[in-house]
Amino acid sequence: MRVEKSSENGQMVLLLMLILLVLLALTALAVDGGMVYSNRSFLQSAADSVSLAAADKITRELNVKNSSGNYLFTYENFSCSNSQVQTAVSQAIAEARLRASASNILLDGDISDGHGVEVICNENSNGNGQDKTIDVIVKMVSVTDTAFAHLVYRSPIKLQVESFVRVFRLQPPE
Repeated sequence: MRVEKSSENGQMVLLLMLILLVLLALTALAVDGGMVYSNRSFLQSAADSVSLAAADKITRELNVKNSSGNYLFTYENFSCSNSQVQTAVSQAIAEARLRASASNILLDGDISDGHGVEVICNENSNGNGQDKTIDVIVKMVSVTDTAFAHLVYRSPIKLQVESFVRVFRLQPPE
């Protein structure tokens, strides 16, 4: 007489499919996570480069000497309403846009939308030596394409970075 055993065939296939599904999910997480991390790194580097280029342009434009060898702008005579300061600010914005375009990023002159460059001249009079400054603020937004996350997460992955530079000293030390 033959005794029939309950069939256990196929249990290994189910376990193998579950393991493969977990491995695929981990691979997708690694690929998409790496893409997001890489794009965020690139975007932050671009924002830092743009803000530093604009600050450098301000420094170069305002650290000029007159014919007698004295600096045109000192702490005492610095004014945000001065036409040369305003020209330096507008040239800094142009330099920032130029530097951003080298990375295929288009910037406008407004950061309220989260994507642009703004240069702000500050002129307070508290006498601490750090009250007459020019600030450069760069904000950038980018959407990262994913290989797998779009299958689960319907919205695009949006990256936002910001870079801030403050120009304190408006002339090199004597």
